[in-house]
Amino acid sequence: MDLLRRQKPYWWAMAVAVLALAGCVRSIPHVPSQNILMFDGDGKPIDPRRNLGHTLSTSKQQTPSPGTETTSGSLTHVNVLSYPELPNNEFKDTYLKSLFECMQEYFRTVSAPSGRPRMACRQKPTLIGPDPPSDPSNNPKKIMIFVHGGMNTQLHTIKRAEQLYNKIAKAGYYPLFINWRASLAASYLEQLWYIRQGEKRPVIGPVTLLPTFGVDVARGIARAPLVWTAQRANDLKTAPLPAALKSKDPDHIARELICKYEYEDKNKCLEKFRFRKSPVCLPFNIAPDNGARNFTKLPKPSEQTIAISVGDDLRDCGEMDMALLMYLATLPSRLLAEPVVDALGTGAWDNMVRQTRLLFNIDDEFTKKASQIAGHETDTGNPVGVANIPRSGGLSIFLQQLSDTIQEDIKNGDTRPWEITLIGHSMGTIIVNQILRETMELKLKLPITNIVYMAAAATVRDFQDSVLVYLHEHERAKFYNLTLHPIAEEREVYGQLGPVPFDPGPRGSLLVLIDNFLSRPLTYLDRTAGRYDNFMPAVHNIPETLWPRVHVKTFSTSRREEVMEENPQRHSDFTERFTFWIEDCWKPEPGMKEKKPRGCIYSP
Repeated sequence: MDLLRRQKPYWWAMAVAVLALAGCVRSIPHVPSQNILMFDGDGKPIDPRRNLGHTLSTSKQQTPSPGTETTSGSLTHVNVLSYPELPNNEFKDTYLKSLFECMQEYFRTVSAPSGRPRMACRQKPTLIGPDPPSDPSNNPKKIMIFVHGGMNTQLHTIKRAEQLYNKIAKAGYYPLFINWRASLAASYLEQLWYIRQGEKRPVIGPVTLLPTFGVDVARGIARAPLVWTAQRANDLKTAPLPAALKSKDPDHIARELICKYEYEDKNKCLEKFRFRKSPVCLPFNIAPDNGARNFTKLPKPSEQTIAISVGDDLRDCGEMDMALLMYLATLPSRLLAEPVVDALGTGAWDNMVRQTRLLFNIDDEFTKKASQIAGHETDTGNPVGVANIPRSGGLSIFLQQLSDTIQEDIKNGDTRPWEITLIGHSMGTIIVNQILRETMELKLKLPITNIVYMAAAATVRDFQDSVLVYLHEHERAKFYNLTLHPIAEEREVYGQLGPVPFDPGPRGSLLVLIDNFLSRPLTYLDRTAGRYDNFMPAVHNIPETLWPRVHVKTFSTSRREEVMEENPQRHSDFTERFTFWIEDCWKPEPGMKEKKPRGCIYSP
């Protein structure tokens, strides 16, 4: 044993070398821990600063506070290893305390008078906000909480936070990144090994692994004809002639709302307005149609209706012909891949949805013995009974602490208002919706003023049950739904051969795959809210009293450079190329063809 202990550095070196050769090791120079709230697959808080030393070392390491120099060193991270768990008392008393101190320091910085030295957050590079306003006393304390979607590794989410946290701070928000475990491989493997009927079963799970995997494979084979049919129907929607057969209701509804929002003569607009039609290529366009939007516009868009802008299909025959040739060339591999994605992806999707819920209520609340649970105490030190234990998910703990911090700030006489912007991408919108419900159910004092969906994987029903209810109760709150153009959604590919799209697997964005076979929608309202074709027909369920606070923005589509420079084209573009921290980029663009570019796309 002593020999092994003395040789431990060599074992470390060997392990690091093997992982490095496997491409799993990353060095992240600056981990902005005071802007990251990170959780494992069980919904428990974990430390984002490093995972290599903690995992390979057998000795107990002290977790340093986020304000120390460990946040500015060159830290090594390994994609295949877990991060150290933060016990709840350490999470609340050390980690969150330091985070809130840093947050308050940032707000003092952005409101400091020009003649006074400005302070900076204790992490490197320093967190620096915008220039202070002339009257800082009324300048709101603005927080932006960003929640990423599925199919993200934890290492990737830390890297994103490092790249963006100062950009968000310069836009005037204190940035907070909710990093939850959403890796495709990790989610499926956990589902396969441990999860049985919503429970984590460390004994029964491994014993039933083979039959569980067999069921997945058998289901994928049995469902293959259904998956192929759904995907071919989706693929046909991107072609001009078959697309004429699909429902036009979304476009009719959008046209009606656009005419109310930005045109002077609503009736004339309804008579003549039309979106640009897809070109009919044989192989050149034989039916050009640029649409019609050139009517007399209102001097200022109406504030009494839904604010909306919908982009056009700006593809040309060159890219459509190339996409068709590649589609036909890769059709055999696609037919093979789609049942595999259905067989394995369904389990991964189910487990990722499970993990969004564990952020609020962990399994321990339901599985621990009463004697273990009764140790909970209130802020006054009195024990909590088993019947009213607090929610113990890491995100629930943070929300309660944030609410308490805001209330303490008000009690101390700070008159500056607080504003919270919630931004969710893809499955992150499921978590955003639960944050809204938690805020209402527990009566938390969280002034959420902006709710932003980007390519939302949350269902339309979940939107109605969460966002609309919150808007009813909070008159200052506004909602923004950002979606890809339906053609971009349906034709998304996952590979590229130089300038040529290469798609040997299923074609369509993650939302298309969710709607087509990964989820089991029981009604129309159980389909994803981030797709234009799903959201627009459900607009009638939004009470008209809420219309002035609802905003819908759908982007144009084409692979031409000038279009891609201003419009997201892929599901992942919203977090990889879109400046979601700029408020103007959420807002619809009336008279969009006359507008100058807003600079909402950046080079990663």
